[in-house]
Amino acid sequence: MTIMIVGVTTIISQTHKVYADNKAKDLCSQYDGEWNNGKCKIKNDEDKTDYEDELCDDPKDTKKYPKICKDN
Repeated sequence: MTIMIVGVTTIISQTHKVYADNKAKDLCSQYDGEWNNGKCKIKNDEDKTDYEDELCDDPKDTKKYPKICKDN
């Protein structure tokens, strides 16, 4: 029983990391940005602001992306 709980906990923590990475990439493409080396480059300032606001809406993602979310 203990091994099963440890396994489930490991899967959940790994899933959160993948979700956060995918969320940033997905949002980047939604705002016509280019994802490169873990960063999103968006040319339009208004779209960039909207991307940052949406990404930083979740406190867990705010911790994951402190450089992006520091001013939000």
